[in-house]
Amino acid sequence: MDYRISKPKVSIIIPVYNNAPFLEQSIRSAICQTYANIEIVMVDDCSTDPAVQPILDKFSAYPNVRLYRNNQNQGISRTQNIAIFHATGDIIAFLDCDDLLEPFAVELSLVHWTEETKYSFSNRIHIDEHSCEIKRVGCEHNPLHDLFTEQLDANMYASHFKMISRDVFRKIGVFNPDYDSAQDYDLVLRAAFRYPRTAFVHVPYYLYKYRIHSKQTTHLIMQQQIKLAGRISHDAKMRRNIRNGHFHIPIQFVIVTHKNGKAALKCIRSIEKTVHVPYGILLFENGSLTRCTTYIRRRIRNRPGVKAIFSRNRISPASALREALRFVRKDAYIIRLDPDLKATEGWIEEFLLNVPIWISTSSCSRSSWHNPSPCTP
Repeated sequence: MDYRISKPKVSIIIPVYNNAPFLEQSIRSAICQTYANIEIVMVDDCSTDPAVQPILDKFSAYPNVRLYRNNQNQGISRTQNIAIFHATGDIIAFLDCDDLLEPFAVELSLVHWTEETKYSFSNRIHIDEHSCEIKRVGCEHNPLHDLFTEQLDANMYASHFKMISRDVFRKIGVFNPDYDSAQDYDLVLRAAFRYPRTAFVHVPYYLYKYRIHSKQTTHLIMQQQIKLAGRISHDAKMRRNIRNGHFHIPIQFVIVTHKNGKAALKCIRSIEKTVHVPYGILLFENGSLTRCTTYIRRRIRNRPGVKAIFSRNRISPASALREALRFVRKDAYIIRLDPDLKATEGWIEEFLLNVPIWISTSSCSRSSWHNPSPCTP
């Protein structure tokens, strides 16, 4: 696909918090893109500077600009997520409210997009408070394979100017508020875990002007970023280890079913396709008719990792679960699954990362199964 011909809609999102001296220039750099099919989505995160509101109100009158305001301060990740949900574009582009885009940033980025592309990033120019150039930062000396070995440097070079397909957020979720100030680093590593290298494109031009100023570059912020980067890198390594079959606790899945054998077997097949760490499956059949139990017995006969327990009489769901737990390994990490759920690739990595391992029994509901991240657009 030639994106110059198909002309997908690009949403440039601008999370706003104060920075009135730079805000108007930033918004204008988004509006004045040479690429026509764009929208600007601004979300004000309860700015305390009274000079911000008149600027935002002025630009909200433009036909391709939409303005939203948070009722209370949400932080950068949640504000970006709100903007993503309001955006209607096929591709989401990101601009901080104190930075600038070159006029041809979107158009030149799309020149490098193909059908495989999900995430593009460019070189950047560092500027000072007066918009004077300080230095140029390129990615030529940072090999792309670093994305896939979790060795991104502290500069987080895959951050500016980034354009991301909406499909990515549907697949991996949105920004994690736990990693505010390093949320870009977390997102790109999660994307790299789920997509091949060919989905990432480096645009070898200086398209983004990253402003360095006193309110932004505090020692405290830098220390926080370093600390969070360590946690994010640890998470990325753990995801890879789990996908490669390494986890320090055996996993025991428990499925309680009644007259739902076909769905339960589909659930089991999806586990077999997506879980690579050592595991066992306990299927508790809660008093179904003989033909149902016969069907299950026949289908699990050649599945050595699946054990079935059949209750002659139907008991309450809580009693059925308690009865099932009598047959599980006592040293196992227990995950209860609804029988009508289907696992998707990457779910177990996010599940084991986000559930405290000191909980001996964990339940996976419909919502947490389909969406390990807090929310997806």
